[in-house]
Amino acid sequence: ARSTEYTYKFKVFDGCDNERPETNIGKNIILTAGAGGGELVNTIQWTHYEEWEEGVLEYQLYRRLGHEPEFTLLDTYGSNSFSAMEDAEPFFETAGQFCYRIDAVEDQNQFGNSAVSSSNVECVTQEPVLWIPNTVKINPVNPVNGVFKPQGGFIDFDSYKMEVLNKWG
Repeated sequence: ARSTEYTYKFKVFDGCDNERPETNIGKNIILTAGAGGGELVNTIQWTHYEEWEEGVLEYQLYRRLGHEPEFTLLDTYGSNSFSAMEDAEPFFETAGQFCYRIDAVEDQNQFGNSAVSSSNVECVTQEPVLWIPNTVKINPVNPVNGVFKPQGGFIDFDSYKMEVLNKWG
């Protein structure tokens, strides 16, 4: 599900219930991603974060594969970049699920620190690719290392099952 855009700010009250200065207005980052539709590429796009006093220093793109527990930093982009592409082919032997998150890092502000704002998490799954031999030769060596088997990627091989039957079943 895609996220909804929202803006926010905080009002702060001290222990005597006196109102303190409000925070700046914040705005979330919306990330969208898509699998390549026949191409072995994932596309990632995000909205810019615009509410910090000194602006965005950089965007950090994080990825989690399949059921990995943690995100890892994939790449860093300049403050004017709002899209990326990832080649999925190196992950051909996985189930093909990719989850992405983008973090905006604030340029150092007047207080000498930088905040981070994170986007929603968006997951995409590459379509399975499968090639099945259409001929079996009993005695000669089969084309792939002498083993008759389908070739493919982005498939959960733990749940894969194949049966070869003769014309009598």
